[in-house]
Amino acid sequence: MATDIQEAGERADCHGRIVRNTWPLFIRMAVSSLAGLLAVRVALDALGVTGYGVFVAVNAVVAAFMTFNVVLQVTAQRFLSHAMRHSDAERLSVAYSSICGMVLFLVGLIVLAGEPAGLWLVRGRLSLPAGSVRTATFVFQACLATAAINTLQLPFAALIVAGERMAFFASLSVVEAVVAVGAPAAAMLLPDAGPCVYAAALAAGSAVVFAIHVLYCRRQFPSVRFLLRFPARKLWEAVWFFSWSTLSSMGNLLKYQGVNLLVNLHAGVAFNSSWDVAMRAGGVVFVGSGCFQTAYSPVVYKEWLNPDKAPFGRLVGNTVLVSFLMSAIPGCIAFAFAPAILGTWLGAELPPQAVAFVRCAAVNMVFDSISAPFTSAILATGRIALYQTIAFAMSASSFFLAWALLCAGCHAWTAICAVAAFNGIAALYRFLHVRFVIGVKVRFAPIPSIRSLRRRTAGGTGATGGTAT
Repeated sequence: MATDIQEAGERADCHGRIVRNTWPLFIRMAVSSLAGLLAVRVALDALGVTGYGVFVAVNAVVAAFMTFNVVLQVTAQRFLSHAMRHSDAERLSVAYSSICGMVLFLVGLIVLAGEPAGLWLVRGRLSLPAGSVRTATFVFQACLATAAINTLQLPFAALIVAGERMAFFASLSVVEAVVAVGAPAAAMLLPDAGPCVYAAALAAGSAVVFAIHVLYCRRQFPSVRFLLRFPARKLWEAVWFFSWSTLSSMGNLLKYQGVNLLVNLHAGVAFNSSWDVAMRAGGVVFVGSGCFQTAYSPVVYKEWLNPDKAPFGRLVGNTVLVSFLMSAIPGCIAFAFAPAILGTWLGAELPPQAVAFVRCAAVNMVFDSISAPFTSAILATGRIALYQTIAFAMSASSFFLAWALLCAGCHAWTAICAVAAFNGIAALYRFLHVRFVIGVKVRFAPIPSIRSLRRRTAGGTGATGGTAT
């Protein structure tokens, strides 16, 4: 019985940490969601559908060069979480230094490779309105600067998440909201150069947010420092994990930014506005589950180091259930009431096929919320070669299906429908991988309180003692 009490205590502690991690992120979610929805409305009013579509199309090109950012963020969180589990400042500094080295290399790659390749795409391949090439070029430069700043921010954000200091993000959301709404508002001051002002304001805001991350980490983690010399084995271990993880990132690039560019090439820039509206609306559906994912990921990474894998399986099962509920409820609302929501949000003039785009995006985000806990469990193990290969194949398949549908003359919204269909298949695959490849039984298990377990234990002991007497 003592073992049962200890196990229940560990389970309650894990779930308690997730709850403590989640509520500040929900505050950030509420503020960021409202600011993001308002920002789209203000941006459409300031730039118009065409100007906003130009910004979205150019930003999609830059986002293609940021495809490794998500991979590096996950890599940093995993290795920093494992280092913090050992409570060793030297080990943590080594992990932090290896991540910083990878980030500096990635920033150089974004600037050196993104500059010529991005300009080639913007000036020669994008379907842009006549006379907007110079505007698109300036927007590209500003978006590339934003991408470099956001990449430099990754080690600091990962350190905060691994340390489970989520209250920082609740406070930061106020600054992010000001940037999100202030950037399109600034574009109203110079309507002739609206997209340029919008992109430049976003770059300046990113620099402010980056400075806040640096100052906070220096204050909260004074023992963590960048080492000019550290064991190469740790760096190569992180590079190996990062290298395999780039497969899934490339798959996401094809699945989202690639399909967005297909929509541009086959339907025009107006449908890029529809795509962006759908992604933002889908982001609202996923935002609760996304906050929850940020909260439970460091706990899952640390709990994998526990030799007993049964609590790990219950932890993953519980997170899957909660994550699904957090996205399914708003997803059903978005699907059923999409016309009314879009009319209230954006007004009478909607981008073409916006309702169908939003409905497909809502379904897509529900599938993503189911997949996320399984993905964290797989990444926690470090054995990811097979998983990343199959995940990339499914993402690439969604790209080619969307391409086939658009070439066949189907509506533009069917492209995002293809993405949602393959995300549903991917969710099932991740569950099967955790169960049969990793060998962890995923199941939902309620968490009994320590007091109730002790009461049952005491009652059982008393009954046995009476019988013996």
